[in-house]
Amino acid sequence: MPPSSAPPSRLETLKDRLKLREHLSRYFSGDQSLFVQSTPASELPNIRNLCVMCDKPGQKKCGKCNQAAYCSRECQVADWPQHKALCKTFGDFAEDKRPSNSHVRAILFPAADDKPRFIWLEQKIKRHETVVMLDKFLDSTSSDTQSISINNALAGMGFAPIGHGLGIISQSNEAGDNIKLTKSIMSLGKAGHLGPWYGNHAVIGLKHVARLDGKNQAPMGSSDGGRTGAIQEFEAVHGHSYGDSSSQSNHGQVMGDDVNFRDFRHSVDAFQGWFLNYCIVNPVRYHRPVIPALLIHCDGCFLRFSAFGALSPVQKVQVPVHILHEFQAFIEQEPATGPQQVGLEWFTRRFSPQREFVTQHINKTTLNNAIARYLVPTDGITNFRRNAALGMSPNCIDIAKPLGGSTLLFDGRGAPIDPVHLYALNDFLASVEEYQPKDIPAINGKRDIVPRLWINHHEHGAGKGSKPETAFKAFWSKWKKEKLERGVDLSEVPSPYDISGILDHEVVYAETLTNKIFHGAHH
Repeated sequence: MPPSSAPPSRLETLKDRLKLREHLSRYFSGDQSLFVQSTPASELPNIRNLCVMCDKPGQKKCGKCNQAAYCSRECQVADWPQHKALCKTFGDFAEDKRPSNSHVRAILFPAADDKPRFIWLEQKIKRHETVVMLDKFLDSTSSDTQSISINNALAGMGFAPIGHGLGIISQSNEAGDNIKLTKSIMSLGKAGHLGPWYGNHAVIGLKHVARLDGKNQAPMGSSDGGRTGAIQEFEAVHGHSYGDSSSQSNHGQVMGDDVNFRDFRHSVDAFQGWFLNYCIVNPVRYHRPVIPALLIHCDGCFLRFSAFGALSPVQKVQVPVHILHEFQAFIEQEPATGPQQVGLEWFTRRFSPQREFVTQHINKTTLNNAIARYLVPTDGITNFRRNAALGMSPNCIDIAKPLGGSTLLFDGRGAPIDPVHLYALNDFLASVEEYQPKDIPAINGKRDIVPRLWINHHEHGAGKGSKPETAFKAFWSKWKKEKLERGVDLSEVPSPYDISGILDHEVVYAETLTNKIFHGAHH
């Protein structure tokens, strides 16, 4: 076996674990720590005791775990699909089962299992730094880590304050040859709706333990500012005083805090509402404006999500109306080329394939999307830029079969597009492509229908001199009749020109231009 492929030695693994622990300690102290900045200066226990599903007083408890609080049976029933994953096991993580005073309750979303689970995390203080002993729950010997503030994520989705700090820690959320998709996260929604998550992820609670003046802040639920509760316990365990003002940053320091079922609900909300998901997984829990769209998965993604139960590469979904500015770098929004040619104000959104696939797997096989072939740009310049941004060879493109990747299609007015509309449009444009005159200029050796849409009037019965829109309308009527003759009744599906929306498509055009300028400036 070559030396490069040999497994790491115990010493190397130990070194990596020490580096990992050092990385983890940075999340709990310092002005630049995302966790420190997003953790409330003081905990709000009354918020944490509210209904798991809403912000009303949680006067009822789950009869099985006797912990999850609800305001009504309706909220309890709505939460049950997620709550049942942890309900039966909570008895092993009740207060009387705590291994020691230095352990806190957390939640692990493992890659290999379909369900999350509670875990006990030990935390230690070294040189006034909190270190969570998380290494044994993560994936590999790598010392790389990443963190996500659930507080910040939910605030961006319109949620009310959580009541204490809440964060996600993992070693990697990037595609890798030896890193598996996180089954316990991917199972939180319909197959293919969540973006890919990789490896194990731990959700931990957070609370401040020191103030600017160096005096220890009371733990959650305590009214005094002395050395009581968790801080007193830590001093007894570790044998030194805590809260030296000379070592504290302006934001102070945080330490682990027990999570409860409301925190579990919030972590599910964060995963389901994550901006790199293909769509809004749970529109009921998403507090921003949404519009209907079609999600069209590329071959590579559909193959992957088939293992999770996806039955079709095309699905009806809901998507955010607007792309938040901070997420522009991850999403490209453009006018849908084929539909625009026939007078349909449709747009596409595409995500960076680097988030989905290992670099060597970003190729014609994985990103091929025949169903979206007339939606994405087919000109050489656009795809040259996109391929260069992906680190691919500029020549790794087939103009006739653009590397669309997974694509979202939506109407600029917010009208609901039916998959039937897309299939009919594809058949129409395919026939147009077939009957193009041979003198249409070629681009890189391939003829392109987008710069000049040729309409064969006799084929579509639209009449001489008709516009592309008129030709497609005629084709639509003929196409539906042909389907009916084959036993497929589409009489309830309106023409794509007759569906109404709620938005001004000019607003979407303006946002699309802003997105294009952003990507042009960065590529």
